[in-house]
Amino acid sequence: MLDHVAFNAFSDRWRANHGSVYGKAKNGQTMQQAWQAYQNSPVYKQTVQTPYTQLLRNGGFAKPPAKALGGPVRITGDADYAKLRSGAQFVGPDGVLRTKP
Repeated sequence: MLDHVAFNAFSDRWRANHGSVYGKAKNGQTMQQAWQAYQNSPVYKQTVQTPYTQLLRNGGFAKPPAKALGGPVRITGDADYAKLRSGAQFVGPDGVLRTKP
């Protein structure tokens, strides 16, 4: 499920940058080669593969980490708050959804 979402987003970006799914990157790489390289990257493993594997192990539709979906992050203290950009939504230690000014 998440793999399909990730692939659709990847192919949309590829089309935007290279004109079509058949276009090649400046280094001569095809979309298929780039997708395979992305699947082997730490980013893919953290945002797609790990949540998807956990979903399959749990046998249900577990919610992926908010960071993977670009949603609000849960913060636990001032250090986490300081890392947020202005306008970012977050869930405070008390569980309340907020927006950083």
